[in-house]
Amino acid sequence: MGKKIVLEGETQLKTHVREVPTKKDDVFYNPHMRFARDITVLFAQAVEPVNAFDVLAGSGARGIRLAKEAGLKVTLNDANPRACELICENAKLNEVEVKILNLKARKALSEGKYDYIDLDPFGPPTGFVDAAFMALDNRGYIGVCATDTSALCGSYPKACRRKYGAKSLRTEYYGELGLRILCGFLAHAALRQGFGVDFLFSHVTRHYMRVYLKALKKPSKKTRNLGEIVFLQHCFKCLRRNYRKLGELKPKCVCGGENTLCGPLWRGDIADKKTCQRMRGFSGDLKTRDLLSLVGDEQRISLPHYDLHKISELKKTSPPKLSLVEEALKQAGYPYTRCHFNPHGFKTNAPLGKLLEVVGQIRN
Repeated sequence: MGKKIVLEGETQLKTHVREVPTKKDDVFYNPHMRFARDITVLFAQAVEPVNAFDVLAGSGARGIRLAKEAGLKVTLNDANPRACELICENAKLNEVEVKILNLKARKALSEGKYDYIDLDPFGPPTGFVDAAFMALDNRGYIGVCATDTSALCGSYPKACRRKYGAKSLRTEYYGELGLRILCGFLAHAALRQGFGVDFLFSHVTRHYMRVYLKALKKPSKKTRNLGEIVFLQHCFKCLRRNYRKLGELKPKCVCGGENTLCGPLWRGDIADKKTCQRMRGFSGDLKTRDLLSLVGDEQRISLPHYDLHKISELKKTSPPKLSLVEEALKQAGYPYTRCHFNPHGFKTNAPLGKLLEVVGQIRN
């Protein structure tokens, strides 16, 4: 398989390109993850870390872009010596100075301290998270990618229990639940290492989830974080969903249906609106700017989003236009926002009964 030069952002990358990358690829490069790398660069430009570590660098695409486009001091690591050779070639191609390590990931994380660490494994990040927190000083940032969405989103709940210590659930808002399970796992790992966290940006795109967090050793932050790790109960009969702590779980919904358990997971904000706005200021791409706006707006309401088609199915009506739902809810005094998880999804804190009533009364 020959080499090819591609352009990502302002960075030229010498790569081995395959339509569907696999674990057997000699040096890993995934062209479909360009958007994720765009977001990482925007995040770095917004929060301005100094010393970054790309732990599982592959061809070096993410780390080289951080050095060239965000001006960071970057260390890149890969256990494959051929990957390290390609990283060196890409650094020279872009005229950036980087440090290159050829170590197993956890060993590499024990070799230094950084203020931004990026974990982008092929599969779950669970085996590297504790080591990443240990490689921070008293504060810093971590970016984490998970591609095992079938486990996190409820298709394989046993795999989720095994990897993340949580029960996943296949609902109409499975993407948000999966992301909140991942955030809960990260928050708990942070607590084990003496950190509290703020989630500054998170998104679900295609086959992966990405989370960017700020970690700091602050007692009040750790106490608040512990209170945000809860369970969710969902009723498949009436679509009601509620966050509850362990001692507050109820076997039956108020409608008489069974409550099904999901979690533990994170119920707090999964992004920071000010960070989203700063990232948006560095982007000239309409798709990216729309995502950043949506994710920032979503944080007004922590309860998982509703799917308009699912609600209409329950009401036995045709789905109305989302703009009409927005207008009706706002006229009734309830907040409304679209969400990035689902083109038919929206968030509101209107009581479920009121929401069903509003949707049932709308005529297109």
